[in-house]
Amino acid sequence: MYLSYVLLIMRGCVAWAYARKGMFAQAIAEYEKLSPKEYAASPESQVVASGLGWVYGLAGKRNDALRILQKFNELSSRSYVDFYQVGAIYAGMGDKDRAFEFIGKGLCGAF
Repeated sequence: MYLSYVLLIMRGCVAWAYARKGMFAQAIAEYEKLSPKEYAASPESQVVASGLGWVYGLAGKRNDALRILQKFNELSSRSYVDFYQVGAIYAGMGDKDRAFEFIGKGLCGAF
């Protein structure tokens, strides 16, 4: 269990580094090395799903990013959703107003 969690974190870090260098195909490929369950928007993998949505947004894959946002919306009807993670996806898509809206909700909910 611990090893798989470390692998998730490592893949996310590598993907983030690729994304920051503008190497979006490689960043997405890092996420796709995980099983779909590991990067699905679920209570256990919100950070991973958000990271993939952020990369999709940066890469101009708006429909893919919106698909992940829809999954977060569906998840919110049955589980806690970290709004900060939702805001990160909007930030990746360049929607600053929505990003700050959700990041603000996430920060306010944390205190």
